[in-house]
Amino acid sequence: MQTLTIIALAIFLLSYVVIISEKIHRTVVALSGAALMVLLGILTQDQAL
Repeated sequence: MQTLTIIALAIFLLSYVVIISEKIHRTVVALSGAALMVLLGILTQDQAL
């Protein structure tokens, strides 16, 4: 697999783990995960919208 694919999968899985643990509100986790994907260049801003 490509490096960006692995990073995207890791962000996705980590987001799910944090959402399931309910330590941080799921909206904050989802927005943070999306922002991280854009900042790392995995998604463009247009794709994220």
